[in-house]
Amino acid sequence: MEEMSGGAREARMAHVHDDLRALYEENVRIVYSYARARLGPDEGEDVTAEVFLAAATEFERGRGDQVTTPWLMAVVHNKVLDRWRRATTRRAKWRAVVAATPLMEPDRSDQVSEAPTREAVVDALDRLVPRHRAVLVLHHVDGFSAPDIAEHLDLSVAAVESLLARARRAFRSQYREPAEGR
Repeated sequence: MEEMSGGAREARMAHVHDDLRALYEENVRIVYSYARARLGPDEGEDVTAEVFLAAATEFERGRGDQVTTPWLMAVVHNKVLDRWRRATTRRAKWRAVVAATPLMEPDRSDQVSEAPTREAVVDALDRLVPRHRAVLVLHHVDGFSAPDIAEHLDLSVAAVESLLARARRAFRSQYREPAEGR
């Protein structure tokens, strides 16, 4: 490849920067809307950033002319699918752990089958945001105290206690008692 003079390289990089900025401004809303609708706002933002990082990489490699709106949409689509696959794998692993680990010791003699209750708990956990799910599992399944969780997550104890309270409220709003006789 031919060597460029310093001025020529700077001019080329300024042009690439302008092209990338224009591409971003034209497409960021549609890319984010697509990702957010499928993954939620937080992961939607992350995926949008990943898509435009991939676009910037293509521009740096001299292939900016190939980065079009359809290219961006293909990349965001693939990144969403990758996230779904990873989430499905995590959910399958989580279900296996939950199935092998009792969630609580029942204190009633008229205990109904634990299987529907366990499934209802897992379903409710699946609907929580990852941060809420993680703090509930760390505390109620793994038995970590608020100070232990604070240390692991690099948060204050007060922040963990607040997070636990919000996570419990979110869990209660998602949990549906299994129907009797199931």
